[in-house]
Amino acid sequence: MGTTKRNWVRRVLERSAVWAAVLPLIMLSSDRCMAIAEVAQSQRQENLTEITHRPVRLLDANGQNVIASGQPVSAERTCGACHDAQYISNHCYHADLGIRRWFRPGQSERAAHAWDYTSGGVGGWTPFFYQRLSPPGESKPDLGLADWLRTYGFRYVGGRLGQFGFGDQLLTKRDGHSPEQAATPNDTPAGGPQVEKSGPDAMASSSPGSQSELTWDPDLISTLSGNQPMRWDWGSSGTLEMNCFLCHLHSPDNASRIEEIKAGRFAWAVTATLASTGAVVRKGTQWEYNKQAFDQRGAVVAQAFRIERPTAEQCGQCHGKVVSAHEQLSCLEISWSDWSTLTKGQIFSPQRISDSELNIAGKETLVRPWDIHAASLLDCRHCHFSLDNPALFEPPARGRPKHLRFEPRRLSFAEYLERPSHQFAKGDTAQGKIAPEFTGTMRTCRDCHDATAAHEWLPFRAVHLARLECETCHIPAVYAPALEAIDWSAPANGQPFLEWRGVTSSNSTNVPLITGFRPVILPRKAVDGELRLGPYNLVRASYWVESGASPRPVRLRDLEAILSGVSHNTGHNRSESSVVFSTNQQTRSLQPHYSTTEIAGRLKNAGVSSPEYTVEIWPFGIHHGVAPARLAIRQCETCHSSSSLLGQSFSLGKVQDDDKSREARIVSSSGIPQAYSLQISSSTQNPVLILTPTPEKAGFYILGKSRHNWVDWLGFLAMVGIVLAIMVHTSFRIVPYLSSVRSICRQD
Repeated sequence: MGTTKRNWVRRVLERSAVWAAVLPLIMLSSDRCMAIAEVAQSQRQENLTEITHRPVRLLDANGQNVIASGQPVSAERTCGACHDAQYISNHCYHADLGIRRWFRPGQSERAAHAWDYTSGGVGGWTPFFYQRLSPPGESKPDLGLADWLRTYGFRYVGGRLGQFGFGDQLLTKRDGHSPEQAATPNDTPAGGPQVEKSGPDAMASSSPGSQSELTWDPDLISTLSGNQPMRWDWGSSGTLEMNCFLCHLHSPDNASRIEEIKAGRFAWAVTATLASTGAVVRKGTQWEYNKQAFDQRGAVVAQAFRIERPTAEQCGQCHGKVVSAHEQLSCLEISWSDWSTLTKGQIFSPQRISDSELNIAGKETLVRPWDIHAASLLDCRHCHFSLDNPALFEPPARGRPKHLRFEPRRLSFAEYLERPSHQFAKGDTAQGKIAPEFTGTMRTCRDCHDATAAHEWLPFRAVHLARLECETCHIPAVYAPALEAIDWSAPANGQPFLEWRGVTSSNSTNVPLITGFRPVILPRKAVDGELRLGPYNLVRASYWVESGASPRPVRLRDLEAILSGVSHNTGHNRSESSVVFSTNQQTRSLQPHYSTTEIAGRLKNAGVSSPEYTVEIWPFGIHHGVAPARLAIRQCETCHSSSSLLGQSFSLGKVQDDDKSREARIVSSSGIPQAYSLQISSSTQNPVLILTPTPEKAGFYILGKSRHNWVDWLGFLAMVGIVLAIMVHTSFRIVPYLSSVRSICRQD
């Protein structure tokens, strides 16, 4: 036993010595492995936010390297070296803007107005972008194509319209004299890139001619380059091709791009977008290439260029305010580029509202993100994905066999990278009328969330889910300002009078206080044909229409010409190009003070036939700004009471003409029925148009709110009938009893 014990102790000591020697090596190796893992994880996280792209050779329109030629960058030729740029441009409604399917004004049921020539986009007129691109052959044209690009190109990515216009031939190759070149409705051009928008700075050439001398061709004639229409020199300006870098560059220089478009230097717009990369440098009005940014093969290195998948920041350049998690929101400047913020008060950000520096009423209690989906790291592309993305592809319901539950046939990733469709999934909204064939292709709330698993507490759950949009309860309020009214009846300095909802001015500090607003709840027929109640912001629009055989809005230059003697009073809601809502700045304003009769008389004297003051209401469905589930509407009395949210009145701003305002209607193309009433407030100093929803007119009956006279009368008559029946029944018991009592009394 003694020997065995000594041997056991010796073995333990030997093993301990081995472990003592090996353990430090193991620990060192473990630390090294952990370090390597951390580096790999860091690189993996970086790769999630950056797409490693090969070095890019910047080519001009002739396919030559711009370092050698010094010519503008062509995104079509540069990106087309690896991707099918023609296919992408031809399959992108952002580039098309409906121009492929244009029709004669007044010849489509989809059109919201008699002067529309597309269902949406460039030919679907809205009062928010007042001036029109007049179609070919119009007798009293407003803007030509070059004018429209310079005026509104700030929200247009370029492509089909900017290169081909209404026809099917490249604008730089058209002479404008051949009859066969004239565009006709429903042309199906061969394809090419698209256009963009911004403001004036002429580049028209050739001799000026009168309106009668130049047959109206919007592709070739400019109306804003002189006192008379002039031919536009596309050879000098270049065309506006689709700008891939605007969406796929990490930090595109959108301001420089817009500046080139405003100046009419369309060919240089793509080049200007690259200013943030250091590859190009502005020298006065010219651009020069920085050779130090290029390698020996004439390519820009990937680290400097940073080509990536589009993020919400890129989408926000045209669609609304996007604020990242690391950006401080200290000033809310709303411009015409911030479309969703302007019309709906939408801010797409993961930040908590309480963390912003904006002057918001009750901000300290708003410990919630601006949008719960942004806080959950969702981006625009997660919902508005490419329709042929192999990871997300789903065949459309139209033409799909009813028995088919899954479609395995889809593109390979190699095929998708070469020819990615830029037809993005669209929702079904009151305002989105462009590319109607893609309406409803986006996944809805119901496709991602199982409502039946999260609403156990909700009585009559199936009825609520069938008759309500999810946003009705999950977006109970909007916490940023939005438009309330836009008035073009007496523009000042080329700008309309604007009224805002959700913001007030403090009398003591004169600093705007953002109060936010509660959306109005209205029924709308969805793409599946069902009526559902959803939240909306409504904007009242006022403008003049030149009536007659070919009605159209009175041209802005005609209005400005007759308004020289009309006075404007200083107000507090006027915006010239943008409105700032911050803690230390206030808005500038001009409030029109005029008589519609006076303006109508002046327009008649100026040759405008039958000017008519028009008021209409534009609805904007609210689908972003979703609150956390804990803040959703849960109280039954919110809707099911005499003060129901579903009948809550909604202000539409101050009115100038009471009669016309009472006749206002929500635009018919929105799908919203006339389930509402309009009244003018009793205030004589500042009368306001008020809209009150009446969902009962659309077939809704809301317990606790709805009242039908015939139901009340039926109930009253039923009650009276029951009382009478009781009385008759009682009399049958009482009369015999009294008779028996009398007979007993007689016997006594």
